[in-house]
Amino acid sequence: MKKISKTGSKDLHGFLGKILERGVREAKIIDPKTVETGTWVRWKCQFGCGGYNSSLMCPPYSPAPEETRRVLKSYKKAILFESGGIDTKE
Repeated sequence: MKKISKTGSKDLHGFLGKILERGVREAKIIDPKTVETGTWVRWKCQFGCGGYNSSLMCPPYSPAPEETRRVLKSYKKAILFESGGIDTKE
């Protein structure tokens, strides 16, 4: 597994700046181990969100919890960002 060097960390901060320039609500560098990938998270989207099945970033199009865990384990740092809510009003 490739480690993030000091240059890599600077690159992450550069990406963070670019993401924030694009108008996202919030963005930060996180430890991927802190991301909750329980099955209940997917159910919360399916049964508690009017945006379910309306965006490629949301279930059922997003990866299953098991696959998400495998992907997150391969990273030491990640950028978590909120791009805005899903408008479910017609």
